[in-house]
Amino acid sequence: MSDSSSEADVVEYDSNSGQETSDDSRSEVVEFSYDSDDDDESIKGNLDRTGGSFVVAGLCSNTPLPGLAVEHHGPVGLPLDVPTAKAIIGVCHQAKFGKGSETILDESVRKTWELDPDRFEFQNPEWEPDIQRVARNAATQLGYSAQASVEAQLYKLLLYEEGAMFKAHQDTEKAAGMFGTLVVSLPSQHEGGDIIASHQGQTKTCSTAAKSAYNQQYVAWYADVMHEVRPVTSGYRLVVVYNLLQTSPGPMPTAAKMFGAQNELRGVLDGWHRGIKKGNEDVPQYLIYGFDHEYTEASLCLHSLKNLDRMKTECLEEACSQSGVGCYLAICKKEESGSCEDHSNGKYHHLEDITDIDNGITRMVDLDGNILAKNLDLEEQACIQGDLFDGLTPKEDYTSYMGNWGPEATHVYHASVAILVPFASREAWLETDVGKRNVDINTWIQRLYNRLPQQENLPSTVREDLYELSRLASRYKKISGSRMPYLKPKYEFPAAEAAWPIKAALKLGSHDLFDQVLRAKLQIDDEKLVYVGQGLCQFRLNEEEVRSSVSFVLESRQTFQQKFQAIRYITHGYLKHLHRSSDSPIADYGKVPRFRELMVSYLYVELASGKLEVRDDGFALAEMTIVYDREDVLNKYLDNQMLNLGLILTIGRLLAAVQGGFNCLTPLTAFIVRLQSLNDRIQIPLEDAQPGLYSIVDTVCSSFLVQWHSKGTKRNRSGTETSTPECVSHPGDVATLLQHLSTPETRHLRAKLLARLSSSLDPAPTIAFPAFFMPLLAALIPHLQSHPQHIPEYAPLFQQTLRFYKNRYIQAAPPTSNWSFPSLGCKRCQDCQRLDAFLLDPSQRVLKIRAHKSTRAHLHQRLEYTGHKHETDRSTYPETLVVTKAKSEKMGVYEAWEKRVKEGEEVLKGMEKGVLEKLLGARWAERCDLRHWHWSGDEGGRRNGGGRRRGGVAEVIDLT
Repeated sequence: MSDSSSEADVVEYDSNSGQETSDDSRSEVVEFSYDSDDDDESIKGNLDRTGGSFVVAGLCSNTPLPGLAVEHHGPVGLPLDVPTAKAIIGVCHQAKFGKGSETILDESVRKTWELDPDRFEFQNPEWEPDIQRVARNAATQLGYSAQASVEAQLYKLLLYEEGAMFKAHQDTEKAAGMFGTLVVSLPSQHEGGDIIASHQGQTKTCSTAAKSAYNQQYVAWYADVMHEVRPVTSGYRLVVVYNLLQTSPGPMPTAAKMFGAQNELRGVLDGWHRGIKKGNEDVPQYLIYGFDHEYTEASLCLHSLKNLDRMKTECLEEACSQSGVGCYLAICKKEESGSCEDHSNGKYHHLEDITDIDNGITRMVDLDGNILAKNLDLEEQACIQGDLFDGLTPKEDYTSYMGNWGPEATHVYHASVAILVPFASREAWLETDVGKRNVDINTWIQRLYNRLPQQENLPSTVREDLYELSRLASRYKKISGSRMPYLKPKYEFPAAEAAWPIKAALKLGSHDLFDQVLRAKLQIDDEKLVYVGQGLCQFRLNEEEVRSSVSFVLESRQTFQQKFQAIRYITHGYLKHLHRSSDSPIADYGKVPRFRELMVSYLYVELASGKLEVRDDGFALAEMTIVYDREDVLNKYLDNQMLNLGLILTIGRLLAAVQGGFNCLTPLTAFIVRLQSLNDRIQIPLEDAQPGLYSIVDTVCSSFLVQWHSKGTKRNRSGTETSTPECVSHPGDVATLLQHLSTPETRHLRAKLLARLSSSLDPAPTIAFPAFFMPLLAALIPHLQSHPQHIPEYAPLFQQTLRFYKNRYIQAAPPTSNWSFPSLGCKRCQDCQRLDAFLLDPSQRVLKIRAHKSTRAHLHQRLEYTGHKHETDRSTYPETLVVTKAKSEKMGVYEAWEKRVKEGEEVLKGMEKGVLEKLLGARWAERCDLRHWHWSGDEGGRRNGGGRRRGGVAEVIDLT
């Protein structure tokens, strides 16, 4: 054995580059065209030859301590301490390295201490067999054939102190059959000392420092791999070096041969991909490679694959990443059903006549185990190994002889596989399954998005993968407003997650993808629209492009409030990206006022066309007028003059809409109330806007009317459509407006509004009393409590409202309890006479009759299909027939009235007693009594509680 020693001996070393000078071992990638039979076999063969890495590392699981003993020192305790390390150094010699035919000692290239195997030993008898196990495991990870024999041959003990290292070098063969090196790191606390291995342009780092104090770890590599040991920065690194020997006949494995197979595999995949792009119909759209082991759905991920399956998958993934092909994991299923023999082979019954075969991909995941798709179709010609399920043992569902039917069985096979899908064919392959909702595109996009590093370092294949999937996702959206709800939409992309394709476009810097996604008009949550704003800024779109992009977003939003919120988030995203981009030219900041005008112009169009319909629309208009311009992201770019100008312009446009016939008073009232509330908080002077604002308030006070709309249109059996009225006027807003009008200067406006409220009572729908008028009275009580001088002005409204409320909504009390029903008996027997008397009795609801079975049967027959409940109580003798009357319509009317009364009593109970007494006068208690009638005259328009007479025709109001 040579005197020069190392973690491996050294071949020619270039001190400038730190790499070997020869490159003869590298294989070139050649051009391939895909041929199904030959190239399926080529892929399989190359995977059998590869399926590993040029360097591997890991923990020595369950490996005992070696019982290391060093000459002139004795047993070495582990973890290694400083005195023991220094003692070992006293026994060691400095390591040399070989250069050409010379053996050199040069600490600038190699600095470490070493000990030959005749000067130390392992006293633990379990150490040697366990190290051979570690060696076999490491060889398998390297891609070494599982059928070949491997042996670890002890070579050296090395000790690295602070500053020790070994520059880049390559091993030479130190024993017959050597194909690699195994280094076992013993417990010895240190920092640094990483092993950097490189081969054919790829570099991997193996570090033992993090777990060096208490763990034994291994690193192994092929002999033809360049590697270096980085300097130890603190502590001591104690390692045992073994030669990996092949002891069985056969060609010697090397990293170069392994990579040659990988290059050939890439060539086959490239040829396959090109064939698909050219439209070759004979080329399969995807390929399936079956694993040696079976995995559960829960364990299907790269990390959980067993050694050989994992290494082959890593090899496939690496080759696919350079060929425009996606690599995924899946579980395939095959079901065969038919007649079978009546005896089994101990495991299952042989099928004699197969009548049904069903194949499919039950679950497809990414390499991290995230579900991408379920229940996909399986094409048998896509399987590289031919029959994917050949040789597998099925799970059986067996049915034995049943009359004239012979025995039948269903055999279910499961196979775990890798699926290779070129980007060029993935859309066509998945399109049908996306429509069936079998593919989770959102998770797929998220996975790729989160894998991307910084933009300047994006791998082209990952970029292409993300682009194509995002483009596919943008083609499928929920179809809203369909007149045929029983037809399912193509694909429903969740609104909370629909921003992922837009985020992908930003990450990829693709204006084309950004435009495609917006044109798809996906339903995107408001807060995610910041990404749309970022895109408008990032891609520096011109004004026309901005208009087009924003229009696509707003098209899916129906109300003014929804459009305003969308524009608010888009603006926030635009300015956030502008502020974050340090390289944005100064000219970009000058575009902000124009961008703001462009965004607000969409809302002005809605305003001019009278699209404000509900309370939230009024709130949104107020926030647009004051808050929108004063948010931090926008306020930086707008001066005070522009802020006030926006306020005046908005109020002016609103006034113009009102004067043009816009009369939806609910959002106008909400606008006034919200504007005042915001002004109190932000303290923006409204002097310049006061004339227009006064005109809007005057319009509301002069023409106020309770507004409602139809809700929930339904078609009954006769084909007539019915709907439920819903009050849209908000009592709290009207009460707040009246409070704002409590000054002497606004008394005439207050009087107008109170008069309009009183005149609105008679034409208002019945539902307006519990929904608007009574809550309005309750909201006004605190104000009147603090402003008692206004009570006389409000008293007429309270008195008239309560009268209409009692007459129109509560109504007169119907008869109390009435449980009478028509008689049913046969009129001949005594029991039937007793039953009839019970049914006719208006106060009795439950009857119990002790009778024998024949009598009970006779009464059961009479009561059948009447709706009355009739049961037998078998705890008595004779047994008892228990009859419970059904609920009558009369009782339903009474219970509905009782419910309305209690509801009104709760409202009145919440009003301050003293204020209510002053508002309703001396007889206030009687007037608050909803169960009885004390007012005289035509109060509330009627006294019968059930109708209103107009022109001789009674209008009947149904409140049940």
